[in-house]
Amino acid sequence: MSPRLPQRESRGFTLIELILALALSAVLLAMLAAALSLGVSRAVVSREKVEQARLVEGVVGLIRSDVHHGVIYDPQDTSTAMQLAEAMAEFDVDSLDSIGSSDGAGSGGRGAGTAGSGGTAGSGSASNESSSSDDMAQSTSLRQPLGLYGTMQELQLDVYRERPTFELDSTGNVVPSTSISGISTVRYALGQGATTLGVSSSMRGVQYSTGLIRQEANRDLLNWANQTGTTMALVGEPQLVAPEVTRLEFRYFDGAQQYEYWDMQEMQGQLPRAVEVRLWFTEEREDAQGQVTTTESAPYVMVIALPSTWNYYSADLVSSTSGSSTAGGSTSGSSSSGGTSSLGGSR
Repeated sequence: MSPRLPQRESRGFTLIELILALALSAVLLAMLAAALSLGVSRAVVSREKVEQARLVEGVVGLIRSDVHHGVIYDPQDTSTAMQLAEAMAEFDVDSLDSIGSSDGAGSGGRGAGTAGSGGTAGSGSASNESSSSDDMAQSTSLRQPLGLYGTMQELQLDVYRERPTFELDSTGNVVPSTSISGISTVRYALGQGATTLGVSSSMRGVQYSTGLIRQEANRDLLNWANQTGTTMALVGEPQLVAPEVTRLEFRYFDGAQQYEYWDMQEMQGQLPRAVEVRLWFTEEREDAQGQVTTTESAPYVMVIALPSTWNYYSADLVSSTSGSSTAGGSTSGSSSSGGTSSLGGSR
């Protein structure tokens, strides 16, 4: 009878092995949760950047459309007509003096006295006319010429609108057009922005907490409202275009250097070559402790090139050219440093 071999007794895991296994499992689960949380947060950030880029593209597209429909005043050359009028109004002063002296010699002292009194009356009437003309010049306010005006906080330009006969409402029904036609003044600014231009004086009764606003009103009606102090309800209510925008800056490039403001009158009727637009947004981030912090995003910088062919307005004709040849370009964004877009082709 063969001897029986000793059988090995089966035993379970020790306590130390169980603790190590549980600890490793907990670490793996924590790493997996952190990876999922990081992926979700990165996806949210990427989605916010995409939404901001789309919003910037829409805002800049709206501004670019208004810029490419802008009009400027084409002054008529009246120098030849003025020279002709002056030539026809000239007279021989020497002959008039000789006639006056002969009449004075024939009439004697009485004529001299009459001439003296006439001279006094004439000087008095001339002074009265001069004073009245000065008062009229002081009381008359001339409106700005057509064109583009702007500061770092706002942009104002005059555009030409051709009103369509019919429009589609929200339900798709054809209704008569209610859009503004003719020469209109368009203004872009941030809510509670600076009021420096003439069109801004009629904005004082309307305030927005934040966001990009756009105002469009008929130029003549807006000029009348600024002079009479009419409320904005009768002229053109500013519309909140992008409430997500927290900061806004404009800069103007003339081909050699940048300017923080642009005035057509000071620039002798010249337009900028391009307009730079900077937009900022507010971003909310959650830290490791779960606290939400609000920070300002990096600026989105866009450069809108002005068209080489402008719409010149005269009293007889308004020629509308879209300037679409310079409207090409692309919009790109960066999730780390905002976006930089170049809208409008090179000149």
